[in-house]
Amino acid sequence: MTKPSLIKLEQFNGLKLKSYCTSLKKINKLSIINELPDIVGIKPRLVLGHGSNIFFLSTKKKPLSSLVLLNQLKGIEKIEEKNKKIFIRCYAGENWNDFVSWTLNRSIGGLENLTLIPGSVGAAPVQNIGAYGVEICNRISSINAWDFKLKKTVHIKAKDCLFGYRNSIFKQQMLEEGWQNTRYLILYVDFKLWPEKNSPLITSYSGINEALDGQPTPKKISKIVKKIRTHKLPDLSKLPNIGSFFQNPTIQSSLAKKLKKKFPTIPEFEKTSCSSKLSAAWLIEKANFKGYRIGDAGIYDKHSLIVVNHGKACTYDVMKLTKKIQKTIFIKYGIWLIPEPNIISSYEKIAYSLMNPMSQIYTQRG
Repeated sequence: MTKPSLIKLEQFNGLKLKSYCTSLKKINKLSIINELPDIVGIKPRLVLGHGSNIFFLSTKKKPLSSLVLLNQLKGIEKIEEKNKKIFIRCYAGENWNDFVSWTLNRSIGGLENLTLIPGSVGAAPVQNIGAYGVEICNRISSINAWDFKLKKTVHIKAKDCLFGYRNSIFKQQMLEEGWQNTRYLILYVDFKLWPEKNSPLITSYSGINEALDGQPTPKKISKIVKKIRTHKLPDLSKLPNIGSFFQNPTIQSSLAKKLKKKFPTIPEFEKTSCSSKLSAAWLIEKANFKGYRIGDAGIYDKHSLIVVNHGKACTYDVMKLTKKIQKTIFIKYGIWLIPEPNIISSYEKIAYSLMNPMSQIYTQRG
């Protein structure tokens, strides 16, 4: 029996890890959408954008068996302007930061706080990207996508996308049914934005307000955010990475009180009577992982939430580093850090252990 040829996915993931699949199809025009039932059939499928928030767990020995659908749909257009809002349609294959620049160059506000976030427009709502006080869910009007289950194009209003912290109906479906059984291929996103003079500017985030000179504008905020991110985050061309590697944990208020008593400087935010959100970066840094390395995979020495590839990191290096941090943080603080990137794996048990490995910890501690 002839072995299927291997397709390298190294260029399609931000960490530049050697990863492989056996079949790939580029989706670069809408006419292909109608052919999808014949192209995909009943095969497992994975929709891929720029791979800026993906951690691949696949090897030459065990490549991804799914059909990888590379979303390269391009185009940006103004739909209409009404009620002091501007509605813009952006296709899923566009680069996110290029789209933000496109809006700013046309004096359109609303996305300036999301400047310099890597990835594609189609991937942004899946993760509900957010930064400096703004989440993309509050800028989306609706999404059009191909539904593999219904075998037709569907129109989904923002309120039906079930957006949450780094979550959405798109991500939740893939978590429940598996990333290799993706139900939705996002075609384009319709955004509700504002003319510059009507834009609700968010400047309260630390670092932005202090750096503002004079009256704030979308372009000024974007420039400040770019400067902050450039200073804090590694250059992708020199140190491949996928941004924040762990989610900020939300914990019960009872645990938060215990930790505050033991660690008085621990930062809390988004506090309610029942819960508090903590800084994953603070937890990792105080556990002495800043600059820590396993092989060529390491924690960035300027930001403890970012895993970087120092040159020749392999999947095993990143996986081992992730587990080391998770176990250490759990033992020290009683908190399990959940990886923020989407884990696409040929090894189901390993992927599961990174997301739900509590039983391993209890076994080891007991």
